[in-house]
Amino acid sequence: MPESSCCAGESSPGLLSDLYTTGALVLWPWKTGPVFWYTANVPGPFFINTEFLIGRALAERLVKSLSDIVATEAPRDEHARRLNDLILGAWREDPTYQRVIAQLAQATEGTFPSTTYAAISGGERRDWLFSIPLAEVLKRPHLFLFKDKSTFSATPLPSGQAVVHVADLVNNGASYLDMWLPALHALGLTCPGTVCVFCRNASGRAKLEAAGLKVLALGEVGVDFFKRSLDAGLIDQDDYTQIIAYAESPRRWAADYLMNRPEVFVLSPSDTKSPERMRLFFERDPWRLREAYAPFFQRMLDGLPPVQDAVC
Repeated sequence: MPESSCCAGESSPGLLSDLYTTGALVLWPWKTGPVFWYTANVPGPFFINTEFLIGRALAERLVKSLSDIVATEAPRDEHARRLNDLILGAWREDPTYQRVIAQLAQATEGTFPSTTYAAISGGERRDWLFSIPLAEVLKRPHLFLFKDKSTFSATPLPSGQAVVHVADLVNNGASYLDMWLPALHALGLTCPGTVCVFCRNASGRAKLEAAGLKVLALGEVGVDFFKRSLDAGLIDQDDYTQIIAYAESPRRWAADYLMNRPEVFVLSPSDTKSPERMRLFFERDPWRLREAYAPFFQRMLDGLPPVQDAVC
């Protein structure tokens, strides 16, 4: 087993405030809705876009450009060159971006001694916003991991070398276990641990620990995090109360804040993913609410379009 997962100290006051002021973390408007929908097809009270820490406009521009580059018909070495130029160019010109990477670098150096790993890896796409400049600061080769299971490093990485994986966010650990760790193992590389900006799911962290990884996060988004947010005046008592209710029991939170409230399920016409997630929630009833709220469940299902073959 690895050493215990760790956090690089409590989130600094500046980082804590930045999460809210940049929109990297958003609480749902629980009095009016709508609620957020997660990729696990369940609702939740907050949403994290870690990349917004570098500035929302910059992050949105870079993410779009990352997608455009990867979508072009070109060899992976050309993709990597263009991705490096894009990200490092933005990082070198933006003090906010530099500050976030400097925090990551300091935390990484304090947890993973330079002699214990040979390279930094990052997965398509948002990981690259952090992994590429971090590799530059730490003077390590960068290993690109693509969703189609292809990989590229401009520097050869012999079998047996160790790689630290860098991510924007650790959630349920699925991308690590399903894509990134298998890709590293296929190259004969080991992974002693991962560095992320934030960790929001204790079960995801536990899964990575069980796989032998040390998990280093600049901050952990949990009960203590929201208590510090309350103390700092970044959220109010009502927000804190309903978030704690969710942390203690998502089922009880849904019963108290969502059931028999159709208005909190109204979605924006531009939201293309949430309708399917919502339908799957009401069809599968993962939190066993249907028996107590059968008429409401049926009302919601009757108003939703059928699930498509490919679920986002």
